[in-house]
Amino acid sequence: MLKFSNTFVTFGLIALPIQLFAADELQLGFELGSILPDARAYASANGWALRRLSEDLPNEWVVEGADGGLFVCDNTVLAVRRNFEGNVDDFASMVLETTIARGAPETNIVTFLAGNVRISNIDARYESEDGSGVQIQLHSTDGKVGISTNVWSAEGCAD
Repeated sequence: MLKFSNTFVTFGLIALPIQLFAADELQLGFELGSILPDARAYASANGWALRRLSEDLPNEWVVEGADGGLFVCDNTVLAVRRNFEGNVDDFASMVLETTIARGAPETNIVTFLAGNVRISNIDARYESEDGSGVQIQLHSTDGKVGISTNVWSAEGCAD
């Protein structure tokens, strides 16, 4: 029989410095399923501009001034991507918060050389049964670390 007289065992929770983020932050406030004119108006109201990435990629749009982009098909916003400056701690916080909200992610880890440059990625992908989802990626190219996100709609693209 164990005896714990005059002994206190404390189990505490470790407070993690998680900066809570909402899905609309990952989406820069853009609404999935909105039409391109509404997205342009929203961008303009925030001091940003939408510009098509290239003629070769007609569905890809850059959000100038916000370090992000949109995937637009049939005049409808189907995905929003963002780039963040950040480190492993920031990535872990984002993944933890998203895991709490959406469940465990599918993960993928790769590292390879492109010439003399080391490229490494850690992806956490959360896909809902309806086909919508969120992907959070920690990437390092030649030691420069960043975080990118992609939030997409379940709607398909006819193009």
